[in-house]
This record gives sequence, C-alpha cells and structure tokens, in this order.
Amino acid sequence: MANLEIHYKALDECRTAIYKAKNQYADVRLENNGGKEPTYNKEGTVEIQRNATPAEVAGHLKDSDALAKIVDEVWSALINEGDQARRKLHDVEIGLSAVEQNVRDAHKATS
Repeated sequence: MANLEIHYKALDECRTAIYKAKNQYADVRLENNGGKEPTYNKEGTVEIQRNATPAEVAGHLKDSDALAKIVDEVWSALINEGDQARRKLHDVEIGLSAVEQNVRDAHKATS
C-alpha cells in the first residue's frame, strides 16, 4: 500500500461540489418554508411553516379552496424532498471525509 497514489485533490473537489449542492437545497428549503429554519415532526419530515395558499389565488373558480390545498401539498412535497436530498448529500460529504482520513491513516501505517 506504500505505492498507493490517491488523488486527495479529487476527493476534496468532490466534497466541495457536494457541499455547494447541499447548501443550494438548504437555501431553497428556507426560501420556500416561509424564510424559517425547519422543524421536524416524529416522522422526520419538515413541518411546513409557510403561509397557506389563499383560495383567491385561483380567482373565483368553483373549487378554488381545493386547488389551493393541492398547491400547498405540492409545496410541502417540494420542501420535504429537497430536505431529504440535502440530508443525503450531507451524509455523502461526511463519508468522503471519512474515506480520505482512512486512506491517509492506512498510508501512514504502511509507510
């Protein structure tokens, strides 16, 4: 393993790209959750804190209330899916750091 050549720069660049993507999801989640940091319920999903969509947004349609509720459901799904992506990217970021550290430790042990 002494001759092992690892590209630490590539790991770092990958980790940096993941960090940026993770923060983009965090920004979208924040903007679409009423500008508030999320809280989580027992199931681990984001408790939506944005104001409900008013029925008037659909005008004077017969089912304006139902349409507004569906819009809120879509927003909730968007916020929760984005948050799940952010959490998974965070785990990958931590995993890459662990891989790099393990390779460095192994290299030191065999040098």
